[in-house]
Amino acid sequence: MKKLVILIFGIAAFSLLSSCEKWRTGDEMEITFTAETFVPQVETRAHLFENMESFKTLALAGGAGGYGGYFHVDAYYRDNHTSRYLLIDSDLLYYEDGGSWRFYEPPQQGQQSGKFLTYYWPNNDDNYKLDFFAYAPRYAADYSRDKLYQSYVSVDNALIPPAFTVNLPVDGAAHNELVEFMYAYTPDQTKGSNPVNLQFQHPFAAISFNLTQARVGLEIEELGFHEMYKRGTYSKNNENNLWSVKSWGAADTASLSIKNISTSVGQLGGTYLVLPQSENRDGFVFYIKYLLDEDNDGVKDPHYRTASIGMDWEPGKKYTYNLDLGSSLDGVYFTVSVDPWDKIYDHIIPIE
Repeated sequence: MKKLVILIFGIAAFSLLSSCEKWRTGDEMEITFTAETFVPQVETRAHLFENMESFKTLALAGGAGGYGGYFHVDAYYRDNHTSRYLLIDSDLLYYEDGGSWRFYEPPQQGQQSGKFLTYYWPNNDDNYKLDFFAYAPRYAADYSRDKLYQSYVSVDNALIPPAFTVNLPVDGAAHNELVEFMYAYTPDQTKGSNPVNLQFQHPFAAISFNLTQARVGLEIEELGFHEMYKRGTYSKNNENNLWSVKSWGAADTASLSIKNISTSVGQLGGTYLVLPQSENRDGFVFYIKYLLDEDNDGVKDPHYRTASIGMDWEPGKKYTYNLDLGSSLDGVYFTVSVDPWDKIYDHIIPIE
């Protein structure tokens, strides 16, 4: 790993907070985190974090290896709840040689190496709170700050708490390059809160398809969902402490189109990330296009069928559509099985 991560060296730096040197006097305490990850248990086409190893493993050139290794943390300072500004805007890198996550500044243009940073809790100040907002993954395989794996997500730091807008791809093939986005928000922290608990959440639902049986000679051309919300903004409701996504209208909908899949019994295609949404909306339907020679004249005729979604899609849950294409094809028959993305363990992340 150290051959890939470029001549890393440690440094105790607080240059971003040079006007707040008073906080460093006396008993200094570094900011550290306890992070909990929620992970899926499915074979997938979109790249989901399956365990802590996948969360901390950097991608190699060409995307091999992993899809983690970085996450980003913003910390906002609030003084007596009257003023607020960005105190920390930093990435964290998993440093394999040290076995720990560390604040890290990647090399800028023309630089050969990055550097580690150390951040401290405000000292000699009893009237502050820090709000932490973290998200992952950070960079793509070439570590470019201009090329993010989660390029379909835009974070708005101007809001309190921050919000993020999602524009998911609707071409099923595009999910080959999609890496799951996760976020964590922990407000109202002080020095006595150390370490800060970052609980990473899955904001999306995961959809997959399973073919239980099919008529002889049937050939699936395409399947997916019409008028699915694919764009929306996630924000936090301070009254009920919940995060939710809001989509605004027809401009935010599109058809998730999955093509070039086999018609063999078993999983069809991969697993696809979708926005949580209600099934009870006009035009929002499951659809399938297939070819079948029903007249036994040697010609496979095109068929098109739709069906209701079956149930709402909720964040952090996996929905498997079990398709029966072997019974009467007057309609589309399927059952939907639901599984949560379980938290499999807690993992303490020391920041050095």
